[in-house]
Amino acid sequence: MPHLATLAEPISLADRRGDIDPVGPTQPSPRMECMQVWGGNTGADTAVSTTGLDVWLYCKPYGDGVDGGDIYSLSSCSSGRITRLALADVRGHGETVLALAGSLRRLMRRHIDHINQDSLVGAINQEFAAVGDASTFATGLVATFFVPTSTLALTNAGHPPPLLFSARHRSWRALVQESTSAALTDIPLGMFESARYSQLGVTMTTDDLLLCYTDGLEECVDDKGEMVGQQGLAKLAAETNPAEPGAIIPELLRQLTSMSADNLSEDDVTIMLIRANGASVPLRDNMLAPFRFIANLIRQWTWAGRRPAGSR
Repeated sequence: MPHLATLAEPISLADRRGDIDPVGPTQPSPRMECMQVWGGNTGADTAVSTTGLDVWLYCKPYGDGVDGGDIYSLSSCSSGRITRLALADVRGHGETVLALAGSLRRLMRRHIDHINQDSLVGAINQEFAAVGDASTFATGLVATFFVPTSTLALTNAGHPPPLLFSARHRSWRALVQESTSAALTDIPLGMFESARYSQLGVTMTTDDLLLCYTDGLEECVDDKGEMVGQQGLAKLAAETNPAEPGAIIPELLRQLTSMSADNLSEDDVTIMLIRANGASVPLRDNMLAPFRFIANLIRQWTWAGRRPAGSR
C-alpha cells in the first residue's frame, strides 16, 4: 500500500517531506481514534472507519510522483461525534503544497471539536491566501458529519460537486451548491481573504454514499474522445455496486482507464468515498471526551508557544 502521510504532530512550514511525522505511524489504523488527524498530499490507497462513517481514499499524484497538488485530510473529534473531511486541489506542486498541507492539518486539529465548520473554512481560506503567492489557490471541499443527527454539512469552494448515493432511492445525484449572494461566495480558497462560504446540509442515513473527487477524474475522456464530466461520472457510478463500497473506486478507475490509455495520467487524481455506517458513539468515548478536549487545548497552547514568531 502506498505511503500515507500521518499528520498527527505539528510541523513548521520549513519542514521537509521526510520530517512530517517523525513519531507517528505511516498508515492510519482501520479504526480512527478520537482526536486523530491524518492526511497529506502523497499517493495513497487505503480505508479507515470512524464513528458514523467508513472512508475509502485513493490518491495518485501526477506522473507517479511521491506527492502532488491534491491535499486530503480527515479528523475525529474528542467524542467521535464529529468526523470532518477536507479535499483540496492546489494549483501547483512542490514546497507550497507541502506548506498548505501542513496548514490544513493544523487547522483541522484546532477546529476538531467545532460542530459548525464556518470558522474552519474561513481560516483555511485566509491561511491559503497567506501561504501562497498571487497565483496560488485551491478548489476544495470541507464536509462535517455529525453522528447524533446523521447530517452532513458541505462547503464547496469552486470544486467539482460530489455525488451522493441514496440507499433508499437507489440513485446517484450531484450535490450542487447554489449561492444567491452578490458577494464573493464559494470561490476557490486563497484567492481573496474576504471571500464568504456557504453550507449545504444533507441527511445521510445508513449505507448512503458520498463520492468526492478532484477534477482529474471528470476531465477524463470517454471512448469517443469527449470529456466524461460530472454527468458521465454519475453514470459510471450508477454501474457500480453500492452494496460493495470498497470496490467502487477500483471499478471507476477500471472503467476510466478502459476508455482511454491517457486517462488518469495527465493530472493528480484523488477520490474519497464515504459511507454512513449507522454506528453510534460508545459510552466510553462520551465519558472521555472532556479530558481529551482539555488535553487538546493544552497541546495547542504548547504548539503555539513553540512556533516561530510571525507564523500563523
